[in-house]
Amino acid sequence: MTTQPSKDSTSVYDFTVKDAKGDDVDLATYKGIVLLIVNVASKCGMTNSNYVELNQLYQKYKDKGLEILAFPCNQFGEEEPGSNDEIAEFVCTRFKSEFPIFHKIEVNGDNSSPLYKFLKSGKWGIFGDDIQWNFAKFLVDKDGQVVDRYYPTTSPLSLERDIRKLIEIVTGLSCERFYKKSDVGGNSVVEDQTLMRTAIYNQSPFTFPVFHSFDCFESLPLLRVGMGCGFSNFTACCTGTEQDGPAPQALVDGENEDNAVEGVDLPKFHEFTIEQLRRATSGFAVENIVSEHGEKAPNVVYKGRLDNQMRIAVKRFNRNAWPEAQPFLEEARAVGQLRNQRLVNLLGCCCEGEERLLVAEYMPNDTLAKHLFHWETQPMRWAMRMRVALCLAQALEYCTSKGRALYHDLNAYRVLYDDDYNPRLSCFGLMKNSRDGKSYSTNLAFTPPEYLRTGRVTPESVTYSFGTLLLDLLSGKHIPPSHALDLIRDKNLQMLSDSCLEGELTNDDGTELVRLASRCLQSEPRERPNPKSVVAALIPLQKDSEVPSHVLMGIPDGTAAFPLSPLGEACLRMDLTALHEVMEKIGYKDDEGAATELSFQMWTNQMQETLNSKKKGDAAFRHKDFKTAIDSYSVFIDVGTMVSPTVYARRSLCYLMSDMAEEALNDAMQAQVISPVWYIAFYLQAVALLALGKENDAQVALKEGSSLETKKSTN
Repeated sequence: MTTQPSKDSTSVYDFTVKDAKGDDVDLATYKGIVLLIVNVASKCGMTNSNYVELNQLYQKYKDKGLEILAFPCNQFGEEEPGSNDEIAEFVCTRFKSEFPIFHKIEVNGDNSSPLYKFLKSGKWGIFGDDIQWNFAKFLVDKDGQVVDRYYPTTSPLSLERDIRKLIEIVTGLSCERFYKKSDVGGNSVVEDQTLMRTAIYNQSPFTFPVFHSFDCFESLPLLRVGMGCGFSNFTACCTGTEQDGPAPQALVDGENEDNAVEGVDLPKFHEFTIEQLRRATSGFAVENIVSEHGEKAPNVVYKGRLDNQMRIAVKRFNRNAWPEAQPFLEEARAVGQLRNQRLVNLLGCCCEGEERLLVAEYMPNDTLAKHLFHWETQPMRWAMRMRVALCLAQALEYCTSKGRALYHDLNAYRVLYDDDYNPRLSCFGLMKNSRDGKSYSTNLAFTPPEYLRTGRVTPESVTYSFGTLLLDLLSGKHIPPSHALDLIRDKNLQMLSDSCLEGELTNDDGTELVRLASRCLQSEPRERPNPKSVVAALIPLQKDSEVPSHVLMGIPDGTAAFPLSPLGEACLRMDLTALHEVMEKIGYKDDEGAATELSFQMWTNQMQETLNSKKKGDAAFRHKDFKTAIDSYSVFIDVGTMVSPTVYARRSLCYLMSDMAEEALNDAMQAQVISPVWYIAFYLQAVALLALGKENDAQVALKEGSSLETKKSTN
């Protein structure tokens, strides 16, 4: 419970709340501290993930100026039924949470906590609606003002960037106010700030003041007065270090500001050169095209890899698409400022001469269209379909909040799956395919009615397209909205639903989704819901929230979908001897056209000397004299007249044998540039990356090598 606010309540500091034991806690004690206020529940499908991530945030920022206030609430599915003591015991025992758990409250309705009435009201306008479910989050600045509100499904770790901005990575003695109450033992807690500072300077054996709201952490040997302050050099005296010893470096220096946004660790938007992108895509090789229509696509998309091993997708526009550079750059830079875990984020662009290219994150696991319409092993489960719908709605809500409400040609091909099979919305749809091009390239039967009249896309048009996606998810087919609406009017849900969902889809859930789709497909744009309302409607439809996406998609683990060949297994073991035997056996069979080129140039003395160096390298390679092989192959490569992927691959292996992993990686990548679909090049990259300790990148290279090896063996 909280005290009733006066008409002049201007901040959260005007409220007093009850802790788990029913004692008053004046929120003014938190002045100068950033607060994350969350309504929690113990039996919710999101309980585990939220508490785990809240703990991670708390451990990272509790000494830098962050406090998390958790308020149990039983209003959503009766998922917090226990008493205050039972709730505190559950949180302390299962999650070892250190942040305070307060008295159970209501957050909606006539009995809503005054604190929550304040959080939801006032200048927040569209945020003044009810809390949708457990684990809604409010971020409060050091002045007690709500600066942002996050939906229940928003990952706590995705708030990190916003939190860092507010706390500014506190490194000095910043806490000025402390609890004026008794601890669990009834002892008086220090109120006088001067006494507190004296205690710090004199290294008195202070312990963390444990309050009733989380009394399982009594006598924690760490000074944390006020719950959330950083004490720089003075912290050393409270953690048992010697008087003249150095303070913990992390607390003195803080942390360097990184580029992690919404839980995504990405570099800032960058303008690439055409040469960088040509190198990343092996010269825009046909083998690297991932566009739906291949080379015939009006704007071709390639997969590639930057020099730092980051995988990318490169969209190369038709030369006439954006004739003027400035409008293209302005649009790309604007989209490039967005960073969100629900988006395939735009990393950069290239604008040289007539070239116009966009560079985005690479998503390796196909599109929604592939998994929904053209599945091979099993249909998409209902829980995953609803997760897709929610993730897309959240992506659109985020873009709208950042002033990018228009999305062009939203369809199932715009939804991509990342490494963990989480759905992401492509950033490419945030820009038109050309300066004056159409916003919709799909069948006109799926376009919003107002677009057919005016040729213009509006935020409401995007909602209409989202409605067609909801129908796709429900039916497993791409049904024209007019036909679907006829079925809806006839209340023929069975005809509209995917037969593969029998036993999974309840009538209630199907009815709710149809109701939402119908609202999105209203003929009058103003009658369609905004993205925020769509998100709120989809949250109650979520199932198996804690089950990883790859499990819902039927992928048992990260490697099950990509079984390795014996050679791939050898690379995973870093068995260089086995790799040497294979490469010696296949010789130069994969050097396309190399033999013809070599024989043609045999007649010059220079070419003869170059060939002799290659032969000497081959002999040394065969006899495992790797130093001589490196020297001889280097002579052949440095002349530069003839190009051989096998020579680069062999020198790469020689470097690996000589513990020169960085050089080996460079040569393996060069072999891939020359021969983009040669599996040996990817296997060598994998081994080099493993040697460099980059296991995640190595796994990706192994999978790509294994896939290419399989294709070669079946052709």
